[in-house]
Amino acid sequence: MRQWRKRGGGPVALAWGVLAVAPAFGLAARLPASVEAPPAVETRRRPPQPAKVAETSPAVRPPAPSSPKTPAKARVAPRSASRETSAQRHVFVGLASWYGPGFHGKRTASGEPFRREALTLAHRRLPFGSRVRVTNMATGKSVIARVNDRGPFHAGRVADLGEGTARKVGLRGVARVRLEVLPAAQ
Repeated sequence: MRQWRKRGGGPVALAWGVLAVAPAFGLAARLPASVEAPPAVETRRRPPQPAKVAETSPAVRPPAPSSPKTPAKARVAPRSASRETSAQRHVFVGLASWYGPGFHGKRTASGEPFRREALTLAHRRLPFGSRVRVTNMATGKSVIARVNDRGPFHAGRVADLGEGTARKVGLRGVARVRLEVLPAAQ
């Protein structure tokens, strides 16, 4: 009895435990009448699910809905019938900011020193050395820059442009940009 009290149980907990095994040992008649049985638990069966039908072609699927919560991700441009076979172009549209004054000469995530005037940018997932056409949606100016750093570390932004890249496209502060990943030079 002391063990049950130490664990927070008591005579009622002991009785419930006995009720669970009582029918197996014929102990139901030995319990006091003041002890109630634990509430019964209902079990429900799930109705049978219809079998899934396999799709025969991907053209039957409806297009995936674009989420208004993630403006940074744009739909991937469709593959054209021209020379693009293995390198599909990816396009990102969203907000971009710029950085530079306090980072000049320091190492970037790729290991090279940061240069303020260089045409570089920081992106979260694109491989280092990727060439990206950056277009400022407000001014229409564009430039080809190279990914050499990781970032931005601010929610809702698709890229951090180096100071030289930001000047070329006319970006001051934060602006809406279009990033088009270019195929690797061969």
